[in-house]
Formats: sequence, structure tokens, C-alpha cells
Amino acid sequence: MDGYSLAILFVVTGLVLSLNPMTLSVFSALLAGALGKNHHKNVIHVIGLAFLLAYSSFLILFSILLIRLLSIISIDLTASLGIAIAVASIIFGLVNIKDYFWYKPKIKIPNNMDAAIHHRTIKKNNPISATMLGMITGFGSIITTGIALLCLAIILTLVQQASPTLIIVPTLCLVLPLIIIFVATLSGTKLSAIIKWKQDSKPLMQLGTGIVYIILGWILLLVLNGSINSIL
Repeated sequence: MDGYSLAILFVVTGLVLSLNPMTLSVFSALLAGALGKNHHKNVIHVIGLAFLLAYSSFLILFSILLIRLLSIISIDLTASLGIAIAVASIIFGLVNIKDYFWYKPKIKIPNNMDAAIHHRTIKKNNPISATMLGMITGFGSIITTGIALLCLAIILTLVQQASPTLIIVPTLCLVLPLIIIFVATLSGTKLSAIIKWKQDSKPLMQLGTGIVYIILGWILLLVLNGSINSIL
């Protein structure tokens, strides 16, 4: 696996996982709150950019820390961790695909978290609050993207055919749909239409996430057993 193949894998993974219903919902709610308060357009710009910057910075920092951590532990330990992460990735992918085809019990957001999101998006809608919300959302998104980022970090560490900074690529891709929503909203697109699209697309987002996780786990296992060139 050369650097070009790794770059494609990282970009595709980032783009698919960027369609995260939770993140899209929070950002849409933030913009709806800003529009509902009749903020000046420039203020809405600052609020949106503050969220995007905080969200992307958190994910980039998390990814860099992963690479740094893997660089200081032994290769044997990395390989052992890789097996566990690959299996977890495949299981997580299968669960997502199962939920696409069969009934999925509704997961309710804890009341304290729901209240915090409502406070940051509706009641206290300003750049500082948006920055804090961006970091909170970044932390929350690790639940759905953390395993994938770990897979990519371990693959990058073991294959060593590209710069470690490549790990930043998928994290930047995770922000792309939010940027598109931001620009579309400022250009006059109704948020209700965006929210409807998000709701209608949820099943496909889940299916895509499941497929990507299975592929990542499979590729990581191929790297670990030597089928794909690595330093093992």
C-alpha cells in the first residue's frame, strides 16, 4: 500500500464518516438558533466559524495525539492493539449494517446533555458558546469516529509509506458537510430543507458507516498478517 492508496483510503473514510447525524443536528440547531435570534449576518458568520474551528481543532489534536502515542509504544504492542481495534471495527460495522436492515431501538440523549446542547444552541447563542459547543461536539463524535481514526492511525504507523501528518486528512474531511451546510444556509437555503434531508438520509449514513468500518477492520487485519506491506 503506497502513499497514494493511503491518501484515498483516508479521504474516503473521512467523507463517509463526516455524514454523522448527531454532528449535523447540533450544527443545524446552532444555525437555527442564530437565525432565530435575528443576529446580524456578520455575527452568524463568527458563530458558525467559531464552532467549525473548535470542532476541527479538537479532532485534529485527537488524531495527532493518537499518532504520537503509537510512535512511542513498541511495534508488538501496536500490533496487539491493532488486532483488538480491527475486531472492534468490524463488529461496530456489522451492528450499523444490522440497524440499517432491522429495527433499531431509539437512543435517547441524556437529559443533562440535551439541556446543555439546547442552552448552547438556542438560549446562549454567541461565538464563545459556539466555541465550547464545537469542542463538546468533537468529543462526542469520538464515540462514532474514534475506532475509525484508531484504525487509520495504526495502519499509517505500520505501513509507513506516507507522512504521519496524513492523519489530519480524514479529520478535515469530517468538517466538510458542516461547511457546505454553513455556506448553503448563508446563501438562502432553508434549514428545514437541510434537516429534512438529514432525517431522510439517516439510514444510508448508517449503512455507509457500517461498510467503512468493516473495510477498515479488514484492511488493518491484512496489514497485521503481512498481506499488505508493513514493518511487522
